Amino acid sequence: DPESNYRVARESLLDRVNPATVYRIPAELGPDEGADLYAEVVAHVAPFDFVLLGVGEDGHVNSLFPGHKALQSEGLTAGIHDSPKPPRQRVTMTLEAVRDARRVLIIATGAGKAEAVAKARRGETPSGMIANARWLIDRAAAGK
Repeated sequence: DPESNYRVARESLLDRVNPATVYRIPAELGPDEGADLYAEVVAHVAPFDFVLLGVGEDGHVNSLFPGHKALQSEGLTAGIHDSPKPPRQRVTMTLEAVRDARRVLIIATGAGKAEAVAKARRGETPSGMIANARWLIDRAAAGK
């Protein structure tokens, strides 16, 4: 799938990491079954050591979109049936699970992300709701 975040992460980073420490989300099982199975798989390693996220132009991270009810999900995972961005059905970690991670890095590049970065700094988007996150941004995303 060309839109798969896992594919991009695998090709650019994860192929160089011990596969026993990578926990892929089984989104192909659908939102509910995929979320339930992923919660079982990662329950023994939570909280996560490291979570790497990109940010969307609307400030979403990890399939957690501004104003979406999934932001209120509890536990480790959430099944999403009505994502505002395709694909409509998704499986993700909850905001709670991301916040509990030991380290979180959010990457934003390009001028198209400048507004999302500004809103995150004000705590107005899901990406800005992760207090322990470190950000890696380029000059364009910084609005300069």
